[in-house]
Amino acid sequence: MPNIKSAKKRVKVAAKKNLRNRMVKSAVR
Repeated sequence: MPNIKSAKKRVKVAAKKNLRNRMVKSAVR
């Protein structure tokens, strides 16, 4: 199933975005 690969990729990208968002928010404070 090639769908699982893209799903894992999406999760990784989402995690990266979340981390960057948290960094930016803490930096703004």
